[in-house]
Formats: sequence, C-alpha cells, structure tokens
Amino acid sequence: NAGDCCGYSKSKQIDDAGYIADLIDATTAGGRFDQRRIYLAGFSNGAMLAYKVACEHSERIAAIASIGGSMSGKELPPPSPVSVLIIHGTGDRHVPYGGGAGKLAKWGYPVNKQSVEYAKTFWLKANNCLAKTSEHKGAVKTDKFYHAEGSSEVALVTILGGKHSWPGGKRVARYGDKPYAGLDASALCWQFFARHSKEEKTTPKLAHTETFNSTKQ
Repeated sequence: NAGDCCGYSKSKQIDDAGYIADLIDATTAGGRFDQRRIYLAGFSNGAMLAYKVACEHSERIAAIASIGGSMSGKELPPPSPVSVLIIHGTGDRHVPYGGGAGKLAKWGYPVNKQSVEYAKTFWLKANNCLAKTSEHKGAVKTDKFYHAEGSSEVALVTILGGKHSWPGGKRVARYGDKPYAGLDASALCWQFFARHSKEEKTTPKLAHTETFNSTKQ
C-alpha cells in the first residue's frame, strides 16, 4: 500500500510502510546489521512504497532508489535527509514521466499521479541540494544534485524513450515492456547506496523554497 496504488493492500488500507519500519527494527536488533546503512529499492508500486517509507520513517533510511515509480503529492517532507536515486523512462505509459494516471487507470490502477519533476523537486527541497552536475550519454541523461557539505544527494537518471521496466533486467512477463539494455539499474543502485550512510547530519530546510518551483508536465 503505497498510498494511491494498487490492489488488495490499498483497498484494505494495510500499513505496509509501518511493516517495513518494524521489519528494519527487528532485523537490526542485536547489532547484526549496520543501522546506518539501510536502503530501499523498488520498481513501479514498489518504488512508490520506497518514497512513502522514506518520508514517514526517514530516521531509519540512508538512501532509496525509485525505478519507474511516482509520488502521490500527499507526502510530508521527511525530518531527516534521505538520498534519492530516480530512474525513469520518458516512454513509460504505466507510470508516465510527466505525471498522470497511466494506461491501466481504466482497470482500477490509477497509480500516483505526480510527475518525475515533482519527485525531484520534493527531494531537492528536503535534502537542501543545490550544487548540480549533468551528463548525457546516448539515451541516458543524468542530473546529480548535492548538499553543500556533501551529506546528501539527489540523482535523476532519465532514459529517453525508456519503457516501464527495470533497466538491464529481464522482461517480467510476456506482455511486459522490454527493459532498456544500455543501463544496469541494479549496479547503479548499489553504487549510489555505497556513497551514503545515516551518520550524515540532518540538513536544514531551504529558507527560500521558491528556488525549486515544481512543474507538472
């Protein structure tokens, strides 16, 4: 249940974000895991849930990766910084890059309707990331934003023409979209996660939020 999408857990209002928080606490009890390095990666509705958990339980999460997901617009800013990697294709019709309900809305799967630009802007504000670098190689455009002290990061990887799939992975079903083969999303997620831990200081909110005005596409 990521908020707006989809199926049984949504209709029954199951607290999946709370369950994940409890699961983290249970598995890190006793010091067997590094509590400073808890990461979430999700695809589609799983990516939406990663956003939700990062907002509601930011004290537990060092970084997340959203592949083909979106935000609902109902999320509140997290009290502590969470570095965020966003990977999304402009040709995604299930969770549209520019926002909207997606092609399965008519069958009861409206998904979260905010654009990729909305998610990027939300996390730039939350993490106070101002410095930017950009790179464009073939169909992949990467924009990275950093906090002045290097304590948090927001990265947006746009795949021009990319569909609703995990880049570098396998087609999950015969009728599913073919993954973009020119990017290994799994490797990229780990490279991103390895750069961040929860020992970072909480970053203050921007004094002038108008610096990042969200644009719905």
